[in-house]
Amino acid sequence: MRLTEIKWRWLFQRSYVRGVGNARIIIHEGVNIKNSHIITYPGTRLLIDKDAQLRNTKICLMHGSLTIGRNSIICGTKYQPMIIDINNGDMHIGHHNRLTCRKVWVRFGGKLTIGDHTN
Repeated sequence: MRLTEIKWRWLFQRSYVRGVGNARIIIHEGVNIKNSHIITYPGTRLLIDKDAQLRNTKICLMHGSLTIGRNSIICGTKYQPMIIDINNGDMHIGHHNRLTCRKVWVRFGGKLTIGDHTN
């Protein structure tokens, strides 16, 4: 595996976004990523739509995809980051959502969909 891209834009906000191999990363304008770590492996797809916010979050995409809708807020606490771990599954978070929990784990070909306007 080889590292293809580090999104330097978020390094000064204590965050990094990395794509390994042919991982596909699409981050729209207005996205705010603070104190978060995101890594995507070959063959995965990450889409973060406009004006989404990620704070104190760790995302690992092994096989599958993650879509975060516009104006969604994904955040952990200061001492316990939120962890999204996707291994052979797909996760879709609709627009205008707020998701705060300890861990989301999608695996074994699972498909997780969270609709729009949920808190």
